[in-house]
Amino acid sequence: MVGSMDVLEGAAYVSFIVGAAFAVWQLYELRRDRATQLVLSLMETMASREVQEMSRKIWDCEFSDAAEAEAKCGLEALNAIGGWHEGLGYLVRRRLINPEAVFEIMEIGAVWERMKPWLLKEREKSGSAMYEHFEYATRMEREYEAKRKGN
Repeated sequence: MVGSMDVLEGAAYVSFIVGAAFAVWQLYELRRDRATQLVLSLMETMASREVQEMSRKIWDCEFSDAAEAEAKCGLEALNAIGGWHEGLGYLVRRRLINPEAVFEIMEIGAVWERMKPWLLKEREKSGSAMYEHFEYATRMEREYEAKRKGN
């Protein structure tokens, strides 16, 4: 025979399990919402007038080496766009943002290729792994595109 204490104890266990499952679900939803907010924030930053103007400087000027890039595009634009993509690459590398979402809305590899002479010269001058996350994200984007196209 089942006593009332057994029923209450069983109900307490079920309530605990349901509560734990609900908490896990809420954490999952919170994480997904935060990831969405991060992507939207990145898109908003990229769409800002300041970033657009700096990007335009880099895309509009013709250069073949780092010195020419600095002279024609300006250090402010090169540092800002390079630094922004380095930060984005860090988020991709640490999987703090969904890499596929980034690769589908931004062309990291195209920016890397455009800025590559300057980025590599800056890395060489610093003697560090400067812009390694930017370069990593470029490689991952290429792999993603190759898989997506079935190559």
